Amino acid sequence: MNGIKYVKERGIYLWENKDPYLKTGFLTLTIVAENKSLLTEFLAVFLENIAYLYKSILRWKTWGGEFKGNRMQKKKLLDSQHTPPPGCKSVYAPNELVKNVPCTVCELSLPFNSYHYDCMRRGRKVMLVLPTDDFFTPKRLFEDAVDYLLGLTEKELFDFLDRRRNAMVARAWEDEDIHAVFQFIGGEELIEQISYEIEKEGIPTGIFRGRESLGDVPY
Repeated sequence: MNGIKYVKERGIYLWENKDPYLKTGFLTLTIVAENKSLLTEFLAVFLENIAYLYKSILRWKTWGGEFKGNRMQKKKLLDSQHTPPPGCKSVYAPNELVKNVPCTVCELSLPFNSYHYDCMRRGRKVMLVLPTDDFFTPKRLFEDAVDYLLGLTEKELFDFLDRRRNAMVARAWEDEDIHAVFQFIGGEELIEQISYEIEKEGIPTGIFRGRESLGDVPY
């Protein structure tokens, strides 16, 4: 598909950062597109094609900071968090704010679209978790990620994945002037399978980490 390339890199490599968190056994695969529409069009098909690799897609989303409203506003927020947002099958949120930080986990419905992507552009405050078995539920993911309510750094992503080798994480990043990005992060075996599937789609390898151009990248 014209306008899309990918790069596979060792370690946990958040696109917006300069340096990777190098850890043996982990890979980051980044899909880079010229714009959001092109990327979401590709992902709508690709996530369906690789559905055999995961059991569900769960979206963890935190405000990344404390709620500052009054009691009535807080109650209204808590009530609203129990309604599944568009594009989601179900949602989990606690009855009280943990550490006074709003956070929810929902199960996405496919196909992936621009609404899903737009909900992920907050970088470290949103992640998709794609488990390979039925162990993860929205409630279980909330409990497992409760230490990361202020946002996920590379180290925290490593800590999360190192204890959960039965899952991979996906995240999005958008530079409105240049490109849109979708990243898969996880153990080598899972990410190598993603790489195999994306090559089958005819997506060439490349990079734009320097932000100048999409050039060839040896791996």
